[in-house]
Amino acid sequence: MKKVLESMKDESSPLLAGRTKERNQEDCNNGTTGRLVQHSSSLSLGTILCLNFMVGILGVIIGAYLVRMTDQALTGNPVRRTSMSLVPLLGSSHHDHRGHHNEYNKRSAALSPFSMRKRVVDKGNWIESFSLTRGVLVTSTNGEQSLYASGQTSYNGTDMVGGGEIGAQFEACLLFISKTLLDAGMTPCNVVHVTFYVTDMDGILASWAVWDDWMKNCPDKPGASLIGVATLFSPEAHVEVEVRAVL
Repeated sequence: MKKVLESMKDESSPLLAGRTKERNQEDCNNGTTGRLVQHSSSLSLGTILCLNFMVGILGVIIGAYLVRMTDQALTGNPVRRTSMSLVPLLGSSHHDHRGHHNEYNKRSAALSPFSMRKRVVDKGNWIESFSLTRGVLVTSTNGEQSLYASGQTSYNGTDMVGGGEIGAQFEACLLFISKTLLDAGMTPCNVVHVTFYVTDMDGILASWAVWDDWMKNCPDKPGASLIGVATLFSPEAHVEVEVRAVL
C-alpha cells in the first residue's frame, strides 16, 4: 500500500500518466477545446471590425481631400497645406469653405446675364417702329463688351438704297453697320463673326471687292457664314448682313 501511495505522488508514474490522459479526454469531452476555438473566433471578429473602422476613417479623409480639390477647381484658390485630419469636417473650417463658396458665387455672377449691363446703340431708326433696335451693346462685369447687331439691309426706312443692284446694296449695308459699330465705340476690326443672307449668290461673289475694301485695315479677319435664301423681308432686298463684334 505504501508503494502504491508513493507511486501516485510521482507524476511520471504510469498510474498518474494514465489519469492525466483520462483527464485530457474528459476535458475534451466537456468542451474545453470548443471554448478555445470560440476564443480564437472572437479575436478574428475583433480584428475584422478594427480593419473596417480603419477603412472607414481612410474613406472620410479621402472624401475631405476631394472636397478641398473641388473647391480649388471652382474658385481658383490654392488649397492650403494642412495636415490631414477630420477638423474640416467637424466645422472649424466652416468660414474657410464659406469664403470659397462666396468667391465661386462672385465668379459665377460675372458670367450671369443678370449681372450684365446693356445699352441700345444707333437709336432713331425706322426699325424701332417694330419694337426692335439696330444693336445692343452688352457689358459684363469683367469689362468685356459685345455687340449684338440686327441683320442689316440697304433699306433706310423709305426705300432701298442702291436700287436693285446687289453690289450697291452690299455697300449700303456695310455703311449702316459702320454707323452702328461707331456708336458702340467699335470699328469693322472688332467684328468676330458675320453672316451674309443673299438672294443672288453669283451676284454677291461678283461684288466681293466691297467686303474686301471694308476690311482692308483689319489684320484679323472674322469668321463668316454665307447663306443663300429665296427672299428677304422685301422682294427688292438682295443682301442682308448680320455681325457680332467684341471689344
